[in-house]
Amino acid sequence: MKTKGVVDVVANSKTNPQPGAVAATATTYTQQGETKPQKPSDHSLFPMVLPDKQWFESCGRNLSDVLTLKSTGCDIFKDVINCQQLAQMGYLPPGVQSYSPGGHLTGGFSLPNGCSSGNLGVEYNGHKMVFNSPQIPILAVIAKELPFSKVYYYGSGVTQGRLLNIHMYKAEFCYAPPAISPLYVSKTAQFSTGMQPGTAAWNFFKTVALAPRFSNNIAALFRGDSADATWVLSVTKTGTDTTYQGAVAGQITITNPQAEPVTVYNIADYVQGGPQATVTCGTPIPFTIQPCSSTVCSYIAYWPVQPAAGTYTNLADVQYSVGASGVVGNQVGTAAFQVANVQEAVGLMNTAAGAIPSGQAVVQDGMVPQQYYFSGTAQQSYVTSLTCPDTAIINNEAVLTASTGQQIRQSSTVQKLCFELQVRVAQTASPYVGAWTWDVVKQASTSSVTLKPSETAWDRYVRQQVDLAAASGQDPAAAMQMINGGQNASLVAAAMPGTTTAEVTYTVTFTRRAPGAVVAGPPAFQTTGMVFITNSSPLNAALQGVQV
Repeated sequence: MKTKGVVDVVANSKTNPQPGAVAATATTYTQQGETKPQKPSDHSLFPMVLPDKQWFESCGRNLSDVLTLKSTGCDIFKDVINCQQLAQMGYLPPGVQSYSPGGHLTGGFSLPNGCSSGNLGVEYNGHKMVFNSPQIPILAVIAKELPFSKVYYYGSGVTQGRLLNIHMYKAEFCYAPPAISPLYVSKTAQFSTGMQPGTAAWNFFKTVALAPRFSNNIAALFRGDSADATWVLSVTKTGTDTTYQGAVAGQITITNPQAEPVTVYNIADYVQGGPQATVTCGTPIPFTIQPCSSTVCSYIAYWPVQPAAGTYTNLADVQYSVGASGVVGNQVGTAAFQVANVQEAVGLMNTAAGAIPSGQAVVQDGMVPQQYYFSGTAQQSYVTSLTCPDTAIINNEAVLTASTGQQIRQSSTVQKLCFELQVRVAQTASPYVGAWTWDVVKQASTSSVTLKPSETAWDRYVRQQVDLAAASGQDPAAAMQMINGGQNASLVAAAMPGTTTAEVTYTVTFTRRAPGAVVAGPPAFQTTGMVFITNSSPLNAALQGVQV
C-alpha cells in the first residue's frame, strides 16, 4: 500500500511459493524519497496470499483468443507501480516511455515518441480491454486496480493485445524510447561552372588565286574551257583562352531530435579530395538548436580550375553537445554530385554555325558545304572550277565565328571573261550545175516462137458426130467406127510443130551519162564562197578545222 514518505514496493512473480509458504523478504533501498525493491535473483515475494491465483498462473491468457496469447509473462505488485519503476528493477529496458489514456480508457490517443508520435487505439468495457498501436510496439501494459497493479509483459513489443477479466481504474502503456541519433545532418550539393575570361583574339583573311597564265584574278576563257580557282582561308589566334573553375554549393540541414537543446560548435564542410567550403548559417557559431527543431546553413566551395569529370562527394562534419553535458560529439552528412566535361558543363555557344567548342572558331564559306574548325593559327584551302559560257564576277564571302562571340567577315573576288570566235559565211557563193543524160534499152529473150492450136478441125468434126449419134440413140462406138471408115482426108490436118504456150523475157537497161565536166574532174554539183573567222579576244586561237 502506498503511504506518505517512504513507500514499500514489493514484487510478486510467477515463481511465487504456494500460499502460506514463507519467502525471504526483498531487500529495499531508498532513492529520491521512495523505497523501491531491488530485483531479487529468485523473484522472491512478500509473504501474502495472491488475490487471483488463477490469473497469475495463466497471466490472463486464453488458448482460444490469439490476442491474449501475445503476453509473454505477468506480475502482480502490492502497490501502484509505473513503467519507469519496472525499468529500474530490470523488467523493462532503460529509458522506457509511458502513456496513460485518460477518460474511460476508450478511444484514440497519441503516443509521444521523441519528436514524433504514434496512434494508440483502446477499447475497455469494464472487464476486457483491447489495444492497437500500429506504429509503436508496446512492451508492457500496467492495469491498476487498487490495491494491486497487474503487469502484462509483451517481450520485444507487440502492436495488438487483449486483457481479459480485468477491473481497473487506470492503464499505463510502456514502450521503448525511439531509436534516434543525437543529431541528424542532411545536405544537398549542386555543381556549377564559372569562368575566368581570357584574352584570345582572332584574325581572318580570305584570298583566291588562279593558274599562273592568268593575272589580276581574271580568267579569260574560250567557251567550253575551264580554269581552277584556289581559295585560301587564313586564321590567326593570339592571347589566352577562357579558363573555367568549378563550384559546388548547397544547404546543410541540422535537426535536433532530442528533448534537450543541442549546441553546435563547428561545421567543417569540404569535397572529398577537393576544396574546403565556406559555411553560412545566419547565426554565428556556436549556436543552439532547440528540441525537435532544425537549422539550415548554406555552403559553397570553389575549385581553382575546372575539375575532371566524375562523381564527387561533399561532406559536412558537425560538432555538437547535448544539453549541459559538455560532451562534444560529431555527426556527418554527405551528398554526391556529378561533374561533366567542360564543354557540357559550360555549354557551347550556339551560332548559325552550330555549337562551337570552347577556345575554337569555325569558318562558314558559301562556296563549300562543310565548315572548317580552327583551334589556333592555321590555313585551309579548297579549289573550284570556273567554266564558261557566261562572263561573270564571282564574289565569295566567308564568316569566322569564335567561341568568345567574336565574328569576322572576309570576301575575295575572281572574274571570268568568256570569248568565242566569230564566223561569217560570204553571201556571194558561186554554184555550178551539170546536166545528166539517160539511155534506155529493152531486149527480148527470143526473137520468135511457134505455137500450135489446142484443137484441130478433124477433132471438132469427130466430137460433133459422136455427140449427134448419142443424141439419136445410136451406139457411139459404131458411130466412131463409121467415122473412121469414111475418114475425110481434107479434115485431117498435118501435125503441127511447137507447143501451145511459150515464155518470152524482156530486159530494160537504164544508163545515166555524166556531163563532160564530170569526166574532166570537178563535181557535177558544187557551191564555192568565203568563210570569215574573227578572234576578238585577247587570247590566241589555234584553228583546228572548219566544217560548212
